[in-house]
Amino acid sequence: MDELIKQVQAYFTLALSRGDYNLSDPHPGYITATVDEKYKFTIWYGSGEPRYISIWNNGFIQLPPFTLEQQEAIWQDIQVYLSIKREVMREDRLNELRAEINRLEAERE
Repeated sequence: MDELIKQVQAYFTLALSRGDYNLSDPHPGYITATVDEKYKFTIWYGSGEPRYISIWNNGFIQLPPFTLEQQEAIWQDIQVYLSIKREVMREDRLNELRAEINRLEAERE
């Protein structure tokens, strides 16, 4: 059983360090990574520096500590995701404001 657990740990460690996951549900300081569209891990990135990244899941498996190189790769993925997410949110907000301006101008007429 111990060998099987080590194999599963290695699988998820490799998937996370290679970027084989989808990021979602960002919050200040942490984000969700989903491997194989099923297994969710919370990535805590604390102060925004790779050396502070830790990965936690809902208790189905404990992963060994990630190397600094692996943490840096994960941090890069997080930064790209958050940058895109911020841009989408800005665009959504601009569209809301434009719609509000159009509504107010229509009421004025």
